[in-house]
Amino acid sequence: MDGFLFQISFWVLALMTLVSALMVTALKNLTRATISLVFFFLGTAGLYFLLQAEFLALVLAMVYAGAIAVLFAFVIMLTPGMPGTAVKQTMNRWVGMIMTGLFVVLMLVAFAGMPGADGIPAGQGISLAEFGQVLFTDYLLPFELVSVVLLVALVGAVVYTRDIERGDS
Repeated sequence: MDGFLFQISFWVLALMTLVSALMVTALKNLTRATISLVFFFLGTAGLYFLLQAEFLALVLAMVYAGAIAVLFAFVIMLTPGMPGTAVKQTMNRWVGMIMTGLFVVLMLVAFAGMPGADGIPAGQGISLAEFGQVLFTDYLLPFELVSVVLLVALVGAVVYTRDIERGDS
């Protein structure tokens, strides 16, 4: 990746990470704060990609942006009604779409400039293609079991929350 493109990508990801971190602490609505936390984790993963720490970025995105954010969402679902802020929904949608678009563009730029993006191995550590191959061959059963456990936990949380709202607890 050439210097100018790297600098632009770095500053946009750093700004996205900083704004997301500030939104986590400033928002009163827990759902929106959790979504901001996901953007923080993804922005941090993007910074790791720019530093060519692909494995660390992938683990950060999968574990923190995936599992930890789902855990926070479960906690929020099971917490009885807490009041949120009165920010307009259309403003939130536009901000979310803009941040998502920036993240996707920056990740595409980061992937395009990575060693090994053209199919030639990077020569250091394990490439993302090799990691995916190992994950979906040698570790396919544990990977699928984790997805089933998360699905069961999600359905259980929804049923439990619905029973509490009806007063059947």
